[in-house]
Amino acid sequence: MQSRASRLLKKNIGRLARSPRSTRSQAGAVRVRTMVELTVLALIAYLVFQAAPAVISRVGFLNELTAIANSPVLEDASVLRQKVLDAAASRSIAVVSENLHVRRDQEQSKTIIDVRYELFMNFFPRFTYVWHVEDHVEALLF
Repeated sequence: MQSRASRLLKKNIGRLARSPRSTRSQAGAVRVRTMVELTVLALIAYLVFQAAPAVISRVGFLNELTAIANSPVLEDASVLRQKVLDAAASRSIAVVSENLHVRRDQEQSKTIIDVRYELFMNFFPRFTYVWHVEDHVEALLF
């Protein structure tokens, strides 16, 4: 003979096992959540894809600035200045000569290059982000 509590327990367990509505709503919520997550992931990938060329261009230009700053002592600041302008032109970076300062300090045995320029990132057809970059490179004279 079954007690009343055990009959109620069996009855409620049977109801929970038979209710298909709870599993359908959870599955639908998972699909919507997955779609939202994939959309956000695709947006982030697109933004990275659009920003990568500007970042790569800046890093390459910074490496060239460091190599120019480490050039031999025989070259004066005007030669280095022209090398920096040529390096910027080769990377399609618009450097205005007023925003470029090259100094060779013999007392401190340093070469100092300061340059300001802008890089443009086109994220959407009507939205272009302007990245204002200021690079400062110092190198010791040998």
